Amino acid sequence: MTIVVQHLLLILVALYYAVSAQQDAVAPRITEIKDTITAREGDTIEMTCKVENLGLNKVVWMHVKDGVYRILSTHDIRVTADERMSVSIQNGDQFNLQITEVNAQDAGKYQCQVTAAKVIVRNTTVIIQIPPVITESETEGQVVQEGTNVPMSCAAMGVPLPQISWQRQDGSLIPLGSGKYRNYTTTYTAEYVDSNFTITDIQKEDRGIYKCVANNGVGNPDERDVMLNVEFLPIVTIPRLKHNAAKGGITELECVVAGFPDPFVTWFNQMNEEITDFGDFKPMNVKGANDEKTSTLAISTVRPEYFGKYRCHAKNDVGQADAFIELFEVSGVATANMLGIALWTLLASLSSLLMA
Repeated sequence: MTIVVQHLLLILVALYYAVSAQQDAVAPRITEIKDTITAREGDTIEMTCKVENLGLNKVVWMHVKDGVYRILSTHDIRVTADERMSVSIQNGDQFNLQITEVNAQDAGKYQCQVTAAKVIVRNTTVIIQIPPVITESETEGQVVQEGTNVPMSCAAMGVPLPQISWQRQDGSLIPLGSGKYRNYTTTYTAEYVDSNFTITDIQKEDRGIYKCVANNGVGNPDERDVMLNVEFLPIVTIPRLKHNAAKGGITELECVVAGFPDPFVTWFNQMNEEITDFGDFKPMNVKGANDEKTSTLAISTVRPEYFGKYRCHAKNDVGQADAFIELFEVSGVATANMLGIALWTLLASLSSLLMA
């Protein structure tokens, strides 16, 4: 190779590197794009992509989700059929992509691409916040026996993933992981959170509503009530163990019964005969709260043979229980009733005087 040829080759190499350097100096580049945009469902978002030295190249917006690339726009032309999206160009170097009424499907990665000889790509991630939704819980309620261990669970979704707490009906927080509330675990996946714990050695005092609350700071918390029924023997209490009445008067005997399932209540007289709704007697039950009810035995006319012990009997699938109340006579003709009428008259008179 002659010296002339060598010089020519050196000149060509120098020219090649000079041209390449010049091309690199004027190559397009993306100078500004947000890494992350956070919005809530229904919001309007706008992504911007600033490009220097664009020249004759084009800018393309793409949505990348679950490995699928979807072209949304080319330069200032919307390609997608989704009319919520629009594109615009500002100052010749800022390319905007706007989406109205965003929803969960709009989340994911968006790419701003410059279609140069070497494609230039920058990404922005869109996060759509979603209020919490409880997806699973024992909402139909459970019926359990005393002394058993009862698992409780609640799962929820949302963006960001919600925190789950447990409350009793009065709003008091349950001290998960301590006392009888054992085996507390919280499991997180990409889509949901699952909260579990166990009520150990459950007793009738533990019955009632347990509330699962999911909260992620977006919108309102979601709540689900879990009704927990505990089967237990009937409990019979007598407010007044001794009840007085006058012959010929009226009176009412009362017992309070608790139990689950709901006990069947029967009244028996001093001769151990079942009392039905007949003649001077009228048994009646009034349902109350906390698996309780009040059972009354009304006697419209107290006769001498009615005095003695009465039995309030309660029975359910778990067992049965009894309590006794004694009806005894007071002297005078319907003394108790007359005193009641006199007291009522006195109170009515005092009320009239105060209002005058």
